[in-house]
Amino acid sequence: MASNYLPHQIKAASEITQVLRTKGLAYLFGEVRSGKTRTMIKVCESSKKKRILVLTKKQAIGGVERELKAVGAKKHYTVTNFEKAAKLTPGDYDFAVIDEAHCIGPRGKPTQRVKAIHALTYELPVLLMSGSPMSESPLSVYHQFWVTKYSPFAEFKTFYKFFAKYGIPCGIPINGRIVEQYKKARPELLKFIEPWIVRMTQEDAGIEYKAIDKVHKVHLNSDTLAILETIKEDKVINLDGHTIAMESDMKERVVLHQLEAGALKLDDGNIIETSSTEIVDYIRDTWGDRPEIAIMAHFHSTKQKIETHLPNVHVFSSDGHAEGTDLSNYEHFIIVNTGYSGAKHIQRRDRGVNINRSREAVVHHIVCEGQLSEAVYKAVSKKKDFNIQSFRRIRNGKTS
Repeated sequence: MASNYLPHQIKAASEITQVLRTKGLAYLFGEVRSGKTRTMIKVCESSKKKRILVLTKKQAIGGVERELKAVGAKKHYTVTNFEKAAKLTPGDYDFAVIDEAHCIGPRGKPTQRVKAIHALTYELPVLLMSGSPMSESPLSVYHQFWVTKYSPFAEFKTFYKFFAKYGIPCGIPINGRIVEQYKKARPELLKFIEPWIVRMTQEDAGIEYKAIDKVHKVHLNSDTLAILETIKEDKVINLDGHTIAMESDMKERVVLHQLEAGALKLDDGNIIETSSTEIVDYIRDTWGDRPEIAIMAHFHSTKQKIETHLPNVHVFSSDGHAEGTDLSNYEHFIIVNTGYSGAKHIQRRDRGVNINRSREAVVHHIVCEGQLSEAVYKAVSKKKDFNIQSFRRIRNGKTS
């Protein structure tokens, strides 16, 4: 009978098992679509552990459960999302798996989510997994490892003490004071954690067709440009009887980004649409309005605008569906108004990749010529976040 596991998964599972046996903690650096979930199941099924906790993002739960069923898993698994950690009982499990572990790697103080997971899994051996484990900074590894007593950084009681040894100060001036960004790490950090890491690549998985990015630049018409310029110049705009004030840089960034696509979600939750249809027209003219098309949009307003004008396409969230979602069965995969996270960009662009794919996995990125969406894409495509400081720089005419 054919094995439920591919050779590269069996090999990685064996390596992980050895790391867990000697260290109590292992981290699977598995590229997107390389088969991390099934590798994790192989580790668990081959172990003596019987009560296994799998923490992941809510939208990824179904995928894990399908894989457990597909291989006929025999152990008892509790698969749930991070937010449920505070409601679970530590003594109910003897092994923990934390999928999408980069989500629990804040720099600075631990979040409530991380504290809850720490309380739940601290006494357990832990397997961490991620396709983008430290894309924002290697320093994010501290809290990812912090969730178990087997952390090699147990001597550092806080992130700040850890940073004193492994971080490189890189503060920036904000409102007359220097604020540390906690981004830069000393090279020796990566060398130090190497013994805890097992890697899997798309090449290991036999994936022939990787994600290929294609950028489409849409030219906005004079009416849309006038709206955007009014916001930039006056910091206030009246749309459909609603007065929207740009009371912060954050608000201005969000409003500009949404209105490029011709719709805006108001503070009260209502969505208003402008007459701007350049983006939806471009999609229709280029690919049509068909169910074989998958579109990711960052904003609810953009999603509504697309669904209003292109009722037959399937629209997904560029954040909510960036992980744990397989879009490889769609003929075309398009991203509109991409989000601001470099880590999420890495995840979402591989949603169309699959080992069984027989053609190039082209990811079409829609940006507006010379506008905010183009600047956002340039940043995240380099695995960098487009934060408020990034927005201020481009607003002030600076390119870096």
